[in-house]
Amino acid sequence: MIDKVHIAGMLIHTRPDAMANAIQTLRALSAAEIHNTAIPGKFVAVLECAHERELGRIIDEIQKLPGVVSVSMTSHFIEDSAALAAEMPE
Repeated sequence: MIDKVHIAGMLIHTRPDAMANAIQTLRALSAAEIHNTAIPGKFVAVLECAHERELGRIIDEIQKLPGVVSVSMTSHFIEDSAALAAEMPE
């Protein structure tokens, strides 16, 4: 069982014509949650990974894609997996 879960938020800036490919690739690499912005070529991704090495690998892969201008990690949290699985009190 995984003890910790790394949760990272990222802002990804692409050429507008490369955005769909970047989103498709990111979804293939991980179970990313994608959020569009009102700015053409920019979107937000939220990733959950078992290790920070995995986060780095995904950032590197996205950064190498044609048309990607930048990948900026905006937040990084480390949570206990048991706490994330627990039900929240109402």
